[in-house]
Amino acid sequence: SSGAFRVSVADKNGRGVDGLVVAAVLGRPATNSFDIPLTLKPGDSGDYGANLGPLSNGQWTVAVTVSKSDEIVFRSGTRLWKQP
Repeated sequence: SSGAFRVSVADKNGRGVDGLVVAAVLGRPATNSFDIPLTLKPGDSGDYGANLGPLSNGQWTVAVTVSKSDEIVFRSGTRLWKQP
């Protein structure tokens, strides 16, 4: 089944931040052969998202980069688990 990947960006006061470029790479921890680059589209109040095709079960990594005016202002990465 298909799904979605969403990121919310907020300032130090908790208000959503618009006008950013948000990109992510979803991949497997042991190889880059299955990397899925994502350009997240802006939504409302600092929400950004992209639709995903079918994603196989197991462990994944995600690296998110947030840019403003061609300058990277935030980076984050984590591991995710998709259950069967």
